Amino acid sequence: MVKFLIPMLAIFMLLGACGITEPPTDEGTTGTDGSSGGTGTGDTGTGDTGTSDTGTQDNNTGDTGAYSNGTSTGGIGAGETGDTGQPQTTLENSEIFYESGGWKIYGTLYESESATPTKTIILVHEFDKDRSSWPISFIEKLHNQFPEAIVLAIDLRGHGKSTNLGTWADFDAAAYKDMKTDIISADKYIGAHYPDAEEYYVVGASLGSTAAILAGEQEKTIDKVVMISPGMEYKGVDITRAAEDYSHDVMAVAANGDTYSANAVSEIDDLRNVEYTEVVIYPGSDHGTDLFAATAGGSEPLGDKIVEFLK
Repeated sequence: MVKFLIPMLAIFMLLGACGITEPPTDEGTTGTDGSSGGTGTGDTGTGDTGTSDTGTQDNNTGDTGAYSNGTSTGGIGAGETGDTGQPQTTLENSEIFYESGGWKIYGTLYESESATPTKTIILVHEFDKDRSSWPISFIEKLHNQFPEAIVLAIDLRGHGKSTNLGTWADFDAAAYKDMKTDIISADKYIGAHYPDAEEYYVVGASLGSTAAILAGEQEKTIDKVVMISPGMEYKGVDITRAAEDYSHDVMAVAANGDTYSANAVSEIDDLRNVEYTEVVIYPGSDHGTDLFAATAGGSEPLGDKIVEFLK
């Protein structure tokens, strides 16, 4: 018996010296994707606790109200770069929002090359689209040709990301008319943060051109308006008086096959027999921002014509 116990004791002592005690458990190795659960070092490494899981993406400045009441220039939160409603670009840009009659209006702001910009170009999209409908090549052209200018592409109320109070599906004519406030409020937002940017140009497409000319009539700081594929009474909003009373330069553009807009361009030109109006009619039937691609291969691309007019 003693002879048997001595070898057994020696075996147990040898196993202990080698660190073999009992089978390892799963406790501490499963973890919870890098969060507080689990104690094993294998799953709690920094590789699983990146900023997108710890709230940096969800708590970015754009969603925490850092721009509320238009009091901050803001920026794109970590994890949101390039997710601002605009195509990818190397231009420095940030997502901002500001208040407009209770609506939270979102936009993408492209910084100027100048530390003290003196101009602002506001891009206003057409019906049932958003700021992403503007070709990035056009935005880059504006940025390059106007290094002293900020470019701001906005989502009108009820469109894109600007839907805190609803969508355009519930709008009547009065609601569409009030869209001009989104442009006027953008002017005030820019003025508060870039006080030297005192010259404002507005480029509107279709419904956006309606809002642009109405804003221009009311807000005298708007120096030039470009109306792409306008309508004289689109969505029940008559622009006759605004087109006639706006006292600065207007560029009106349409395709001849887009008869509703082509007729509106002709009427706008007739109404504005004193102020300077540049009329551009293209062949085809393309409407709104589709005209950029449709005219790109021609002798007078729309983007170039707009740059010439704004200069």
